[in-house]
Amino acid sequence: MRQQGMARAVGARFYRRLALTGGIGFLFLWLLAERLKDIDPGRVLQALGGIGVLPLLGASLATGLSFVAVEGYDQAWHRHLRTGVNPARARRAGFAAIAIAQTVGM
Repeated sequence: MRQQGMARAVGARFYRRLALTGGIGFLFLWLLAERLKDIDPGRVLQALGGIGVLPLLGASLATGLSFVAVEGYDQAWHRHLRTGVNPARARRAGFAAIAIAQTVGM
């Protein structure tokens, strides 16, 4: 009996967190749509076409290297603070954090 009660409690907590995360995601998507509504996709593609392949590849490489650096920072902090977090997990968390921050414009 007790396990069923715990399963229900965990399930309820999971669904509350899922609803909250979905709500926040919807809010950010709505805000993004509001910001992008006046942008002409054709002009964006034309501007990107004027940059050239080599600078875009260089920028992509620099972005990738910055993500790797942030992964390392998070791993180093977890090791320094002796949190016990698996190093690979710390790197993935750092990667996800910088990706989200860059996406929302922080």
